[in-house]
Amino acid sequence: VQEVPDSGQILPESKELLSEPLKRIGFGASEDEPSLLSQQNCLLIGPLRQKLVASSLYERIQATQIPTRMLEKEVPRSPDYWVYVGPYGTKSEAFARLKEMQKNKIDSFVITEGELINGISLGLFRNKKSAIALQKRRVAQGYDPKIAEIPRYHTEYWLESTTGSGQNMADVSNILANEAPSTEKQKIFCKTLASE
Repeated sequence: VQEVPDSGQILPESKELLSEPLKRIGFGASEDEPSLLSQQNCLLIGPLRQKLVASSLYERIQATQIPTRMLEKEVPRSPDYWVYVGPYGTKSEAFARLKEMQKNKIDSFVITEGELINGISLGLFRNKKSAIALQKRRVAQGYDPKIAEIPRYHTEYWLESTTGSGQNMADVSNILANEAPSTEKQKIFCKTLASE
């Protein structure tokens, strides 16, 4: 998604992005992936924003023979606000309405997939006030736009290390101090993490 600096409006790099389902992954072992030694002490490390940093730490900890796994968690961010009209009954009806809007110098495009197929997109905003302002301008021009809240997420990476002994805990702490000193760590029971 790329920002347009003057208006606060953002435009999708691809119109298909707006209808892609969002992957949600939580903590804990899945049915397919058993927890690491579920009665031992674990160290939960994170959140890490960059996969490259998480992968590097994962490899360094694994090299010390300490069982570790990397977890991804999709975390909600503030939503986007999509201003649109329609959807219309047919594709040809949507394109006829689009031509009319473009003739009136209204920046827009036909939505070609998803729940709003054959609707017309008028803009996507990070700021709800900007979306409402556009909605009011289009109402004044005789249109009936609606606003859809579009959830957004970012990925956090976490490492779960089965530390067991105090020496393993010290080894992991040394790796963190050298590679990612500001990264948080929390001692937990592995069973707690597996049951979330």
